[in-house]
Amino acid sequence: MPDAASVIVQTHWDREWYFTNEKYTARLVRIFPSVLKSLDNGQINNFLFDGQTSALEDLIANTEPDVAQKVAAFIKDGRINIGPWYVMPDEFLCAGESLVRNLEEGIRVSKRYGESSFLGYLPDTFGHIAQMPRIFRGFGIDTAVVWRGVRIDDDVFEWQSPDGTSVTCLFLPEGYYQQPFSRLDYDQAVTRYFDTLSARSGRTPYVLTQGGDHLVPPDNLKDRIQRYNASQEKYKLYLTTLRGHIAEYCSRHSSEKPVLEGELRDNTNAFVLPDVLSTRRYLKRENQELEDRLIGQIEPLLAAADLGDLYPHHYLRETWKLLLQQHAHDSICGCSIDEVHREMMVRFRRIRDRLDGLQTLVSEYLGLTTPYLNRTGNPSPFADDRYITAFNPSPVANHGWHPLDIFLEGREASALEVKDETGTKYDTVLCCSKQHRAFSSPVDDFPEHVSGHLYELYVRSHIKGWESKCLTVEKSGGRPPDELTGTPAANIQNRYYTLSVSDTGIQIEDRETGQMIQSAISIISEGDAGDTYNFSPPGAPWTAKAQIVDCKTNCMGEHGSELDVGLRIVQPASLDADRQGASENKVVSHGRLKLRLLTDESFMRARLNWTNNARDHRLRMVMPLVDKVSSSRSDSAFSLIDRPVVYSEGRQEISRAETRVSVNPSYSYIRAGHVKLAHRAVQEYEILDNGASDSIAFTLIRSVGWLSRRDLVTRGVGAGPDFETPEAQCPGEDNFEFLISMSSNIEHGVTFKQATRFRRPALFLNGHGRITDKEIRLGVGDLTVSSCRQVGPEIEIRLFNPEPESQSIDLGSVDARYVMMSGDECAHQTSNTVRPGEIITLRIKR
Repeated sequence: MPDAASVIVQTHWDREWYFTNEKYTARLVRIFPSVLKSLDNGQINNFLFDGQTSALEDLIANTEPDVAQKVAAFIKDGRINIGPWYVMPDEFLCAGESLVRNLEEGIRVSKRYGESSFLGYLPDTFGHIAQMPRIFRGFGIDTAVVWRGVRIDDDVFEWQSPDGTSVTCLFLPEGYYQQPFSRLDYDQAVTRYFDTLSARSGRTPYVLTQGGDHLVPPDNLKDRIQRYNASQEKYKLYLTTLRGHIAEYCSRHSSEKPVLEGELRDNTNAFVLPDVLSTRRYLKRENQELEDRLIGQIEPLLAAADLGDLYPHHYLRETWKLLLQQHAHDSICGCSIDEVHREMMVRFRRIRDRLDGLQTLVSEYLGLTTPYLNRTGNPSPFADDRYITAFNPSPVANHGWHPLDIFLEGREASALEVKDETGTKYDTVLCCSKQHRAFSSPVDDFPEHVSGHLYELYVRSHIKGWESKCLTVEKSGGRPPDELTGTPAANIQNRYYTLSVSDTGIQIEDRETGQMIQSAISIISEGDAGDTYNFSPPGAPWTAKAQIVDCKTNCMGEHGSELDVGLRIVQPASLDADRQGASENKVVSHGRLKLRLLTDESFMRARLNWTNNARDHRLRMVMPLVDKVSSSRSDSAFSLIDRPVVYSEGRQEISRAETRVSVNPSYSYIRAGHVKLAHRAVQEYEILDNGASDSIAFTLIRSVGWLSRRDLVTRGVGAGPDFETPEAQCPGEDNFEFLISMSSNIEHGVTFKQATRFRRPALFLNGHGRITDKEIRLGVGDLTVSSCRQVGPEIEIRLFNPEPESQSIDLGSVDARYVMMSGDECAHQTSNTVRPGEIITLRIKR
């Protein structure tokens, strides 16, 4: 009796990759009528239009109306399957909240076309986060399909999130990109394919996902299947859907399925292409800044302001869609052609402008600012930041030093004072100032520039959840900021650390223990003969270390000081002609590292400005860990993950297999040994083996010149077409921000909560006003707030527990109910205890 096998007809449609979106859209418009023809004449029964609806929107917006009507009709009839994603994202490089909104938008679009049944389709993403089963279940999705990152002998397994939530998961051991029926020798190609599956597990029905990237099915597919079935007796093939295949498989194999827990990043069966975590890091920086501003500031501000009929539902949704388009895996990973990433930067600019517009909408609605010059009783549209309103967009109190940039008209201030409405002065650290011209455009008069100075400062305050405070900034006496410098050899300190510079580099002393860490922060470049997917050392490796060329200290008043270090690397300009060693030509790259200590903070605030003038290298910030470590801990969507140390293989010969994965993902927080660090979009790190001790390396820049190559010792075969990508060399200036602690005292240093506040600080708005009368002040322990937004007449707050112990939530006086991520009622949540790894969603009445 022949073995049964399912055939699913599909395409995987990257909106942009080795072509731009416009070229792919033109291709989609050209070829999709052939899909409709095959559906019309019965050559295919169903067509899986990837798992993302953004490509559907591209098609509908650009094809002829009669074609669009046919597509919509087939979707409604269940013959074209769409969703649940809006785009197929990279799961590690965007916020967990963005993954939720991605599904939310994809399902919204799908339901508009009549699709109502979804499975979690992830055929090509470069590994999978631990919380994906929990996210899918939050939308009522109980089944998923994956390929990369999985190591298991079975074809179906249970994939379990940290809180125990699981989904039934189909594993595609040979990947989704299979088109044997498109070949002239299809009968032999099909048999070879199923012979491979048969040798692997022998469990039927086997599955063939007929199709691939931007491909269409052969126009006589059903005829070919019938001829194939009649020509041999080993396999009998059936056209079906993924959901139909999984149901049939599970009915035949009803015994307990194996369980895989947490993250899936194993590369035994398929490449996971780990170094996309650091490729074109400028994209990651832009994305994280805008994600945090939208999720952590603008949405809470809109919700607090209670705009009523003026709430910009459509404008906000379109802003989200623009941001989500950036999260497509070949986009945010930086592994597309240069033209694609230029277009991404334009979209980032559009998103930033839209967020500015949303903030202005609230400011004008609440009367903090006005667009009118010629109306009495209003603040001037040209007003500077003398009057500002501080707003905590989180429902959880925020205590400590708050960073802000303000513009004041006129002469440069020697010092600044910040007071509240009662006249109480706030502790202030003035860091620096520079000349600036602010531009305003009233709606009833001419636009103008106003000349003054832009100041960078910190203000210390306790701001309750959703609280706003009216503050006044006044110029006062003291030395001008540009004169706040000390001697070149001086050090700085607070109660926790002493920072100094010597011949060996930057030294950090833990003042509690007396431990002195030499060469505590080093900037090191090494040759990289890889591509946008994988780092690969050249045959003759090289390294170059940044040298300190100057150092000065800046005294920023009684509450802060700064160590300002100039750095310089003399390094090879690029690889040599055969890409096996360093070019004889040298270039100089340079930067400034500023380390700040503020009163009572048990960590350093670090900023690195770096100018890269070299090609074909990897630049990393390296810190010693003093001892050997067995694991590190870093965050990804809705979780903190313990990661066993995996050292780099150091392979020297080209192989078709990818080297073991030694670099780790991090969204914003890392802990290893005595080092704790929060960062802004430095999303790749590695533990290095130094023999008696380890060190930790954070990838700052990867300079590579090829989308994909086939001569890497770390991979050996292509991961895409071989296009040159000179802009992936990332020449020029980039900026990096960190909070860093190096202390053996586990009670001190950077915490995950501080990492969240670092990325999503309090908001300071021009003008005076009250943001909201609604009090939402939650007691959350070690829970982390993911989002706070308005949904209909309610306020929605999402939180998660990243810790290994259960946490309690104190709702105070708010009238709240628990819902699923989809907004549907949540029957299983009956207490205010949040389990380890659990994600909860609250809806609060105004």
